[in-house]
Amino acid sequence: MIVDFEGANVENNGVNFTVVGSPDIGGGTFWFSDGTGPDDYQALALVAGGAPGSSDALSVTLLGSTAWGGGFGFWFDGCLDASAHDGVSFWVRSNVPSGTSVMNLQTAYTRVTDISGGLCDAATAMMASASLSVSPTWTEYRVAWSDFTGGLCGNTSITATGAGLLSLGWSIEGTDGTAEDLEFVIDDVAFYSE
Repeated sequence: MIVDFEGANVENNGVNFTVVGSPDIGGGTFWFSDGTGPDDYQALALVAGGAPGSSDALSVTLLGSTAWGGGFGFWFDGCLDASAHDGVSFWVRSNVPSGTSVMNLQTAYTRVTDISGGLCDAATAMMASASLSVSPTWTEYRVAWSDFTGGLCGNTSITATGAGLLSLGWSIEGTDGTAEDLEFVIDDVAFYSE
C-alpha cells in the first residue's frame, strides 16, 4: 500500500503521507491547473471510501474550470524502486466529461538532470503515460508498467519498469469554454504483483 487516506490530514495545499508499512518513505500531493477558476481553485477533502473496507478517500476538485482542466498526483521522497511489482492499483470515481484520465509516471530516467532527482542528461524528457476510462462509479484499476508509453530522455525511449519512481499523476480534463467543477476521487493507491 502506498496511501489509503484513512484519517489523513487534508488541507487545501495538500496531503502529506508516509507510505503504509514503510515509515522511512514519505510523500505528498501536488496539483496543476489551467488557471481559469477562482483563486481557491483546488479543493481537497476526505469523502467516503470506494475500496472494500475503506472509510476515507481523497476528493480533488478543480472549481470553475473553463479550459482544459488540470490534474494532481503524488510525489515521493527520493526515488522508489518498485520494479519488484507489476504496476500500480487504485480505486477511482470521477465526473470528467470526456470519461478519460491520463495517468503519468515520472521516473529519474524521464527527468532532466537539472531538476531534483533527474538522471536524463538530454535537454528534454517526457513522462510515460497511460489512458484510463473513468466514470462516476467507483472502479478498481490495475495499471501495469507495460501499459505506460511515451517515456523519453531526449529522443531515447524509456521503458517504464517501476525503477527510479519519483511521482504518479492523473489528469482531470475539462471542456474548453464550459465552466465546470471537475472532481476526481481516489482511494487505496498501492503497488501490485500478480
